[in-house]
Amino acid sequence: MRPPACQLHPRRSTPARSITSPVKFDNVSDDLRKLLLHNWQMMPGDPFDQTYVTTFLLKAQLEDPVLRKTLSGIKTRFDVTADPQTHEVNLVIRLEK
Repeated sequence: MRPPACQLHPRRSTPARSITSPVKFDNVSDDLRKLLLHNWQMMPGDPFDQTYVTTFLLKAQLEDPVLRKTLSGIKTRFDVTADPQTHEVNLVIRLEK
């Protein structure tokens, strides 16, 4: 079970921010992208979960020996853009050596 999504204002009945497009992984091979997408569980329309985003690669490496070896020493950058009017979030994860 995932923790509650980020709310724009906890005292209002404002809807949670949600992912609007599939996550994008930049600076990776097609094979690695397929493997990462296979492990990714936050889908378009799901509430945005910052904790899931920041811990995804660590958890994926613990569960998948191929990812553990491939991602060893790789740095990660997250580009998150949120629209405060529509509550939509787009996410790009960039892997860098």
